[in-house]
Amino acid sequence: MSYEEPIIISILNNDVMLDRECWCCDRGNKERGESFRDENGVCDQCNGTGFILTDLGEGILKFLKRHSKE
Repeated sequence: MSYEEPIIISILNNDVMLDRECWCCDRGNKERGESFRDENGVCDQCNGTGFILTDLGEGILKFLKRHSKE
């Protein structure tokens, strides 16, 4: 698996994170017990992506869903 960095954007000259590394599975490097994994062994916090959205990231997704034409 290639290592990816969290997504950071600049807003009004301030760098803000849109997502951060998953606290639960540490990008798949930690065994945290069965309580954090679904029946397929995937982290139930990040759905296997290794990243969790910040509040700003969640807001941007809501904005995009509201204004998408699909």
